[in-house]
Amino acid sequence: MDRDRFAEWLNDELWPEDDITGNGMYGYDDEYKCEEYVGTNLSLYFEAAREFCDFPTSNTPWVDNNPATHMDCTIRCYLLGECIWQALEEMGY
Repeated sequence: MDRDRFAEWLNDELWPEDDITGNGMYGYDDEYKCEEYVGTNLSLYFEAAREFCDFPTSNTPWVDNNPATHMDCTIRCYLLGECIWQALEEMGY
């Protein structure tokens, strides 16, 4: 499999994984830990939200009740592709 297809496959496989992105059924961690993870990365969240057209004004009950979890998951999903490419490069793929 060429590098592009492999990266796409990895992205598809890892995107819904709670342990990687928090984008699965149960989330990555609780709201308080996610507040720590987001920490000083608020600007990265807004960059990701612009990219995904997913602004915090979405007013969904889940986002309203879990704002830090939502922000953490958004950041993780946003960085996933970059992390995959960096890992493939480091592996010499």
